[in-house]
Amino acid sequence: MKRFFLGLTILVAAVSSAFTLLPGKHKSNANKQASLYWFVGGAYTGRQNTHSVEQPLSGCPDVGSIHCEDGYDSNDLKDPSDPSKGLKAGATINDFIRKQ
Repeated sequence: MKRFFLGLTILVAAVSSAFTLLPGKHKSNANKQASLYWFVGGAYTGRQNTHSVEQPLSGCPDVGSIHCEDGYDSNDLKDPSDPSKGLKAGATINDFIRKQ
């Protein structure tokens, strides 16, 4: 009986791990839930919101291939206490809102 439960436990663990995302995967989806600092053409908008809150404020439909606004986290800012000072060289976009 112990072998049965051990085998069942291993089977359940194997099946559930097949549906678990690895860390770092689908970063853009995860960041859509996080508050980011939003920039347009390198200038801070003065807003720090989640993607879903920022999208209507941006005035962009969030479709198409052109970036309307880019979202960055605090690691990308020259001065995290003052986002208006801009972005560090080599800052990485964490999320973006699109327009056509």
